[in-house]
Amino acid sequence: MTGNHHTPGLPNGWHKRHVSAFDRFRVAVLAHDFHRAVAEMDENVELYNPASSQPLVGREAARQTFAVLDWVFSEFEHLYVLEEPSDSPADSRRQAIVFRGKAGPEEIQGVDLIEVENDKIVRFTVMVRPIVGLMALGQAIQTAREASPG
Repeated sequence: MTGNHHTPGLPNGWHKRHVSAFDRFRVAVLAHDFHRAVAEMDENVELYNPASSQPLVGREAARQTFAVLDWVFSEFEHLYVLEEPSDSPADSRRQAIVFRGKAGPEEIQGVDLIEVENDKIVRFTVMVRPIVGLMALGQAIQTAREASPG
């Protein structure tokens, strides 16, 4: 493709270098395109969340989780990204997204810790604060799951 191609959510000029699964995932989430976001995950991705000591495993679990979170969160935004130093292997990276949003009236802040191997997200860990926001998020997720047909 010629010309000045720009992918929304990524700085101008990024098309000139490899765009990672992490970057493609971020763009997809901010566009509410969870089909595309989940496509950046390994088939056996592990999703760790504050509500369970065991991970959810697999793309289908990820798709269902992101669909519920999209319904539950309002005013969701990525604030900034933390990245491993650039001398890390390109096919194995750990990065974090600091985010904020609301679940009902409660403000939530959080961090997504994302591990990429071979250009696929293999582990995704979510941390949320404050406890009142986490509780509101948990209640909203439970309500959404009960309202969902299956």
